[in-house]
Amino acid sequence: MEWARAPASAAEAAARARLDPATFALFRWLSAARGRRIFHPRAAAYVARFTAAPGGGVDARIFSGGFEHDALVRLSRGLGLRRPLPDVFGLAFRLPDVYGAGRHQDFLLASSGDSAAARRLLRPTRGVRTGTYSSLLPYDAGGRRLLVGARPAKNAPDAFEILVATPSGAWRTAARLRLGSRLDTSAARALRFDPWNSGGGLLPAGLINRLRGPAYRGSQHGSAT
Repeated sequence: MEWARAPASAAEAAARARLDPATFALFRWLSAARGRRIFHPRAAAYVARFTAAPGGGVDARIFSGGFEHDALVRLSRGLGLRRPLPDVFGLAFRLPDVYGAGRHQDFLLASSGDSAAARRLLRPTRGVRTGTYSSLLPYDAGGRRLLVGARPAKNAPDAFEILVATPSGAWRTAARLRLGSRLDTSAARALRFDPWNSGGGLLPAGLINRLRGPAYRGSQHGSAT
């Protein structure tokens, strides 16, 4: 079923009832105190084109062979540290209205290591094209747990390979994301991504993923107050 969260256990539902409001309030306060979003306060955004790779082997609509869709991409320093300091870089992208009007698919990826263990960890780096990105946390796709990632495409400075991997398996290419024209600064600032914008056979899995929604919404709300 599209656009519906996987059912939570009674214990998980009780934990969320306690933690969601507290998480939202904490990140709203942090962003308000900083005067801009805690996450990704400075960014560049682009229009793009998403194209699924043949034989991706993922039981999800957007990774089926021949699938293509327009996209929006944000590349950012995760904490907004000034150059030349390294930072955790972010690659977020949206397939707008892919499941119907207002029903988007969002992915929020962060610079990480490449191995099965390191792709669960943040990795500071010095640029957007200097390594692998990972969702860090898993998705459920057709009953399997998968991580989603990205890396710069070889010999194509305007493109990224979109990757998938089982928790202990190797990355494999599932799609390509080719950047187009850059959006103006105000459009980049207006973009709001949410990991729970998801569907078509893909759902974020686990309690930590469930807390990401209120954390991001709190950060975004606090920067607007």
